[in-house]
Amino acid sequence: MSTQPQSHSTQSWLPSNAPRKLLSEITEPGTYVCHGSGDLLRVAEAENPPGDAAPMDSQDGQPVYVTRVSSNPFFPISRARVAAANMDIEIQF
Repeated sequence: MSTQPQSHSTQSWLPSNAPRKLLSEITEPGTYVCHGSGDLLRVAEAENPPGDAAPMDSQDGQPVYVTRVSSNPFFPISRARVAAANMDIEIQF
């Protein structure tokens, strides 16, 4: 029995179970992971009131998408890593 290697393109693959939103659309506090860079972002309620501008809108001219891994902005890093892994999000923290 022969097996054929499977080809995976990381650029065309998007996690199916990770709801994404633009960084500039964040209106709720929590711990977020940036897609592409894999950075951890903590948003406290006082830092980002509704309608306030996000700290950065684009990365290299491209929009920044994030996924919230917890509603707690002080979520422990170890648990944020597990939550991101469960959503198939690559991380760099």
